[in-house]
Amino acid sequence: MEEVQREKRKRNLILAAAAFFSGALCYGGIGAVTADKARIIEIDNQFLYILFAAVLGGYIIFSLMCGILVTAGWLPGRTLRQKVFFAVLWIIPVYSVLLALFYSIPYIICQIVWLKKKQ
Repeated sequence: MEEVQREKRKRNLILAAAAFFSGALCYGGIGAVTADKARIIEIDNQFLYILFAAVLGGYIIFSLMCGILVTAGWLPGRTLRQKVFFAVLWIIPVYSVLLALFYSIPYIICQIVWLKKKQ
């Protein structure tokens, strides 16, 4: 049982890291294309603008992935009545995924600490 939990936590870390890098790549590309035209954020250095867009985009995708992982891991343990309730009020699971913008960093830190402690 302990080994299954360990593998699940490793998988969650790998998925979150992959989501961050793919989001950073996509949004960094968007930042590179729009760096001259956007003027949403006044950063004169084009490299810093691209880096800012990449980090911010990576964090958004990373947070969404963490929210999906937490929600998907939590929902299967519910009863059929609770699942029907969440299916009818679908906005509750959607908000739990979107709230990951606030809990994604502590979630990943907890995963890393748990993995280090069990070695």
